[in-house]
Amino acid sequence: MHSYNIVLKTSDSVSGDVDGDGDPDTASMTYAFDWSFLPDGDYELSYTFKTERYEDSTFALPHAISLPDFHFNSYSAGSKITAQTNSIIGVNEAVLVSETGTAASMMKHCSDNKPIFVRNPATFAQVFRVHLLGTDGILQSSQAITSYMLILTLKKICSCDK
Repeated sequence: MHSYNIVLKTSDSVSGDVDGDGDPDTASMTYAFDWSFLPDGDYELSYTFKTERYEDSTFALPHAISLPDFHFNSYSAGSKITAQTNSIIGVNEAVLVSETGTAASMMKHCSDNKPIFVRNPATFAQVFRVHLLGTDGILQSSQAITSYMLILTLKKICSCDK
């Protein structure tokens, strides 16, 4: 089984939103990547995510990672009986890094989340966005998080047809 890691750091983004203070708003970052080297086929996608330490007394921070320009076998319930596609790849958690409880880091290891099935990642958009969402599923302005690293892990699923 072949495995590929794609490392996305806020410092490598090609563009992002700016908050009211003129600082980068990590809630919506845009990246450029050439996926064409990946062989055609089916893959499992999982991720590892880590932010820098941040100070926040309320921890009203982004909790979910969304790749809105990609299409997955991921769905959400709606107000009507239907299956709506969803671009959320997983949920993160805050880990306290101070004894006073005012500093934390958001993180998630790929072994902590179940993989999502994707087909032919070589067809993914070469310029794509990463969104950090609140628990309500809405883009969350995240002034406290100044940088992060997101590692997308793609594992090729063996085609065992004989």
